[in-house]
Amino acid sequence: MISNNSILVVCGLNVNSDEHTMQIISKASELSHQTKKQVLLAVAGNYDELRFRAFTDCGADCIIFWEYTKSIGIMKYSSFISAVIREYSPEIVLFPATESIKSVAAIISSCFEAGLTADCIDIICDEDNKFHFYRAAVSNSVIAKIVGINSSLSMGTVKEGEFKKKTYSKNDENDNFQIMFYHMNTDEIDKDYLDDIVDIKYREKVEEKTNINNYSIVFCIGRGAEESQTIEKIYRLAEAYNACVVGTKAVIDDNILDKAFQVGQSGKSISPSIYIGLGVSGANQHIVGMKNSQLIIAVNHDADAPIMKYADYAIIDDVNVFLDKMLDMLVSYQSE
Repeated sequence: MISNNSILVVCGLNVNSDEHTMQIISKASELSHQTKKQVLLAVAGNYDELRFRAFTDCGADCIIFWEYTKSIGIMKYSSFISAVIREYSPEIVLFPATESIKSVAAIISSCFEAGLTADCIDIICDEDNKFHFYRAAVSNSVIAKIVGINSSLSMGTVKEGEFKKKTYSKNDENDNFQIMFYHMNTDEIDKDYLDDIVDIKYREKVEEKTNINNYSIVFCIGRGAEESQTIEKIYRLAEAYNACVVGTKAVIDDNILDKAFQVGQSGKSISPSIYIGLGVSGANQHIVGMKNSQLIIAVNHDADAPIMKYADYAIIDDVNVFLDKMLDMLVSYQSE
């Protein structure tokens, strides 16, 4: 049985965003353990038991599923999510911050006259069971705490990599997950006049063009590594290790890398197995985007650079000296 005042997570529009969705489900599950609220997941599309089981392994208590085999656009999906909210009255709704789902979140926010916090970096529940959203503000110089008012519904979007995906072991008696099949008036939902305005396929292609979260190793260029010969060395190493090269906001502002490769509050959040910061000072807005990396290596000639406090391995050295040593080791290894 589904209770009111639950935590509703909205699934992305395609399977490519499932990892992102599972990160949010994991955070919702943490909140549910504290508040004793159920975690609901709203999904539309084709029935896929293995996919649904992966969602429940991350903490979803119930999946509200609308089987719809045609192409699902923003207005169709918004109608589905609106119907779910009206029927199940969740207290909080969390959306993955993809381009298409951010549009859905904006429509839902307007429909229910509820506050929407964009790009949350954390969500907590206080001793009075009131949810608080946290996000960077004032040019990423402060962290703002946001509390919804004048509405019983609070909503937020979450960028990929802000929370870690976790799986929870289930005992045998709870191994069967719950799916609620949702039925909608397809005569109404099939009206595509607004979806024709928003080219959803184009939006999805933009999202999938460069997914820096697909890499287990990431080399990050900071302002201390902007020289052309330094960047050339970084790309040579990255190619050898099948790694992705990303940058800080300063590097993107200097037009060294495309915006799609920016890591930080105003860029993307990542959680690779290994993050190597090269000449990165460690401004707060950048740390927010890479703090969930499993292993952090920082290379900087300044021992007092803020990133050194977050590094598992802090290497106080000139970036070029470090890169030359790495390249020499690589050549030696390849010649064996």
